Amino acid sequence: MSNYIDADVRCPFYKKALPKEKKLKCEGVCEKCSTHLVFSSRAELERFTRTYCCARYWDCGLFWALKEKYPGD
Repeated sequence: MSNYIDADVRCPFYKKALPKEKKLKCEGVCEKCSTHLVFSSRAELERFTRTYCCARYWDCGLFWALKEKYPGD
C-alpha cells in the first residue's frame, strides 16, 4: 500500500496511513494527540482504509467518537 490512497480519503479525521508499521493515524480524542489503529497486516490496513476512510467513514466507530468533539456539527 502506498500513500497514493490519501487522495481517495473522505474521512475528515484521517491523518495518514503508515504501511510499514501497519498503522492508521487519525485525529485524537483530546487536543494535541492522535489515535493510531494497529493492524495485523498491511492487507488489513489497506482493506480498512479503503472501506472506512475512503468510502463509508460514517460506518466507522472512531468517526462517531471523534465527531463528539465538535458539538453542533
